[in-house]
Amino acid sequence: MWLFEEYERENCKIAGDLVENKILTDNKELIQSVTDEVMRRVLQLLKDENIKKSNCDHKVFFLKPREQYKERKAEELIDKICLQKFNVVTSCENIDLNCEQCGHCKEAVEQCQNLVVYGLSNKELANISLGIISDCREMYISHAILKGKRIYVINEGVEYKDYKNTCNHNFYNMYGTYEKVLQSFGVDFVNESNLLSEIGKKRTEDKKVIEEEAKEENNIYDLTDKKVICEGELKKASYSGIKSVSIDAKAIFTPLAMDFVRRNKISLLRKL
Repeated sequence: MWLFEEYERENCKIAGDLVENKILTDNKELIQSVTDEVMRRVLQLLKDENIKKSNCDHKVFFLKPREQYKERKAEELIDKICLQKFNVVTSCENIDLNCEQCGHCKEAVEQCQNLVVYGLSNKELANISLGIISDCREMYISHAILKGKRIYVINEGVEYKDYKNTCNHNFYNMYGTYEKVLQSFGVDFVNESNLLSEIGKKRTEDKKVIEEEAKEENNIYDLTDKKVICEGELKKASYSGIKSVSIDAKAIFTPLAMDFVRRNKISLLRKL
């Protein structure tokens, strides 16, 4: 319906513009030009609408590493993610919090459900675990946590883990503690080889939750139009396997109906 309304609005607007500006004088030429222009604009509207409705579950914000020697590995991983039909958005190179691009990237984080971090320095690990933000990278991760996004940190890119064989044991464990703090915030530390399976698993889990919620929402017997609820109406719901009944706030139950509700443990949802 909205498409035809939009078509009509665009038709009137474009026709008015063309006539007012005396661009076209021939009626047939005017009609054809208006039709072509309207269709072009409506198709663009459809495209924009599809983009808005696209599931953010298929979008990944990829936080690229600072170190140049890790860039090749990061690019290879981005290619693998793209092959799984994910739309990948990469972070800008500038990490200055006052950078205009930083604000755009923050908006991109909000539009993505998944944040992949390749390259996490000791400073970033400590700061984020303590809620400190000193640059764009730390801001992206902190913002993703606040927004409830799924965050995956690639183990191969975590700086302190490169020094496992040489670092003082207690000093190394200190960074391990910071890692556990991030994990308590919902951040997953995964091996590069397991990233795609982890993202896929989380997506499947979320899909099941959504389906269950939809099932529960649809599994409600509507009796809001009834002023008096009798046992027969409730039996219809029970025979269908429904355990929740939506009723009017002022609805009255017969004694047999109330007994049936108690015996069958039916949930009553009163609509105001």
